[in-house]
Amino acid sequence: AAAVAVDAEALKKVVGYRAVDDFVGSGMVVGLGTGSTAFYAVQRLGEKLKSGELTGVVAVPTSKRTEDQARSLGIPLTTLDELARKKQSNSEAAPSQEVGGSGDCGGGSGFKPLDVAIDGADSFDPRRALVKGGGGALLREKMVEACAKKFVVIADASKRCERLGPHFMVPVEVTPWCSVHTAAAVLALPAVRASGGEPSLRLGSSANNKRDGDAPAVTDNGN
Repeated sequence: AAAVAVDAEALKKVVGYRAVDDFVGSGMVVGLGTGSTAFYAVQRLGEKLKSGELTGVVAVPTSKRTEDQARSLGIPLTTLDELARKKQSNSEAAPSQEVGGSGDCGGGSGFKPLDVAIDGADSFDPRRALVKGGGGALLREKMVEACAKKFVVIADASKRCERLGPHFMVPVEVTPWCSVHTAAAVLALPAVRASGGEPSLRLGSSANNKRDGDAPAVTDNGN
């Protein structure tokens, strides 16, 4: 069992490093994912910036954990708001250019300020549909990755499943003031009714998909 665990961790490192080596170049704006596999992509980016192999890269983290790791490695960070303000500022200097909405990434405006986003997945099926958010960073992950021109998913074979759901529960980030209403709405979905699924409140830490406490799990956004 110990040997298998070591091999699985080594594989995460291989794919995390390979994603940065293959898809990140100097001068890029990069979305940094959250989780045990994305951890190695962040690590690799820090290494290549420190060595000078990459220069001029700035990154947008998808969680407080990733932000802390990136800062510890000296990776320059920015935010979606800062990128939107820069776009607006450039628009005022050159009014003939087409400009997307203020942070309206993925909303039809064509505003995608990130060159690439790299993140892991909790589960994926043969159609490449993903389950994400097991680490409690679902909202930020989706917002950052919707703003990227290219989204690179890094995952090993243990995450593959025939259909989403049974292999890994589908996370839904909800606002505290209507969590009961949201659970009822999810339960009313035809697919959920047909499968016999039932929503449940995650308890404990939001950093994993395990019940390791008695209080509701709270995300970085307070949801």
